[in-house]
Amino acid sequence: MPTALSSARHQSSGFGEIPIEVTVSPSAVPREEPQIFVRADLSGAELVLDTIAWRKPPGSAADVQFEIIRNKGRSDLNEFRLRGENIAADGFIVIGPDNRLREFSFRASHSIWSARSR
Repeated sequence: MPTALSSARHQSSGFGEIPIEVTVSPSAVPREEPQIFVRADLSGAELVLDTIAWRKPPGSAADVQFEIIRNKGRSDLNEFRLRGENIAADGFIVIGPDNRLREFSFRASHSIWSARSR
């Protein structure tokens, strides 16, 4: 049975207030990590992606959702989906055991962005 933590809010300098919903479901396999699904309303946040010359001002609609899979100390953000005015991106992010970005790949409007660090 999934356990949901809803209506959580995160206040961050420069980002505004971000309502976050986290759903945690126990693994069907004993001793495996639970499934974690995150959904956040980014409408109150300002987002800037310089590499594609995109900016979302506070107040315009946007949301993000993804599943977190823990794998050998790293965190895989699978089924990553960002939607907003003038942007729609789907992909994945890998965060290493040191909490640093290791890899990402996004598909957005006929473009693919990807990178891998060592």
